[in-house]
Amino acid sequence: MPALIDALVSAETGNHPVEISLVTAYVSLEMLKDSWARSKGIPFHDGWFWRPNPRGKGEVRYGFEAMLRDMFAEVGMKPRLKLLARYRSALIHSGGLRLSHRTKDRAYATVQQLAREYVLRLLGYRGPYVVFGSLRLGQLK
Repeated sequence: MPALIDALVSAETGNHPVEISLVTAYVSLEMLKDSWARSKGIPFHDGWFWRPNPRGKGEVRYGFEAMLRDMFAEVGMKPRLKLLARYRSALIHSGGLRLSHRTKDRAYATVQQLAREYVLRLLGYRGPYVVFGSLRLGQLK
């Protein structure tokens, strides 16, 4: 947990490009995903998590988007992940995003919000919280 909190806070500090903050925020999601997968006994080998092949024998790779979808679903979250997963892949594999600054800022706020809300839900928090990147309050019931 300390490394996760450090990653979430570190993304907010310093005067660096939004891509650096976004990478750091994605790392926080990776930490949460890894912890969730290991708690479920999901096998990790050859640099990938694996799940049983739905078509029969063997295993298939358990991709980033599918793992996050399942992880979030366990705490009652159903976020849209397609664009965030696409942005993550583009950012990690090319080192940048060819998007407007506003779109990058929105992606960053969304990743931060997802990670923070997930942790609150995981800890069993119920009540109001500040939605990251906005001035509005969310409510966890």
